[in-house]
Amino acid sequence: MRKLLLLICLLQLLSSCNAQKDERFELFLENFVEVNLPVNPTETINSFDRDWEHYITEIEFDNYLRTSLDSIWEFNENYQYVYGGKFDIDLNKVGVFYRRVYFADNIDNQKSEIILCVFDYKGKLIARLPIAGGYGDSIAFSSFIQSPKKIIVKTKNYNFEKVKDNIEYFEIKDSGKISLLTE
Repeated sequence: MRKLLLLICLLQLLSSCNAQKDERFELFLENFVEVNLPVNPTETINSFDRDWEHYITEIEFDNYLRTSLDSIWEFNENYQYVYGGKFDIDLNKVGVFYRRVYFADNIDNQKSEIILCVFDYKGKLIARLPIAGGYGDSIAFSSFIQSPKKIIVKTKNYNFEKVKDNIEYFEIKDSGKISLLTE
């Protein structure tokens, strides 16, 4: 009986440790502004007072935001990373968006993105999606997050004299993955 009681106590202790939030990640999240859905991420970031504008550090970017797809994103005077907004998805997941910009000498090489990220509360990046920005003068895109189940991304491709408009709908699944919705 005593061993059973000890085993139950250990299991409860382990399960409570697993459910706890990561304190460093919580400090990272405090830099994002709480937003209510629906939200336009571009308008939200543009509405921030310039005195408020907080920059994401290289350590924070490497610890929480960088993936293998970020090989061109560096930290020097040509790059800028700015905190955006955050919103709860459910009790276990949080959505954040941030802006990153590459200031190139040639406008055709300039890149600007607002990235939507889904994290668990331990700081694990589950999914991410570029939802707004532009690449040079050839692609511009914007978004509207109506709810975790309906994210609208509008893209304009500029090719010589033609402009091609495209609208895609995404959702954040219960797993935290971001999926393209098909009609």
